[in-house]
Amino acid sequence: MAQPATRNLGRLSEIAQVAVRHGFGYWFDKHRLTDLFPGRTPRVELDGQPSQRGQHLREMLDELGPTFVKFGQLLSTRPDVLP
Repeated sequence: MAQPATRNLGRLSEIAQVAVRHGFGYWFDKHRLTDLFPGRTPRVELDGQPSQRGQHLREMLDELGPTFVKFGQLLSTRPDVLP
């Protein structure tokens, strides 16, 4: 069985890869967190208008599972966090 720290890093890497697939790779570049990607995941940019970022965010949270969906629901009630 994997050590808890190793398991957590694996999940963090998985979350980062899903975020990049949905166009949020720029965030990891900006914060110099590209080491989370084993083997260099290709970077995908957000397409379309900035208004479509919400759709990309929803799709990403949906893919990550029910805990992330609940987090998205919480964010939707906070216009000061996500305009």
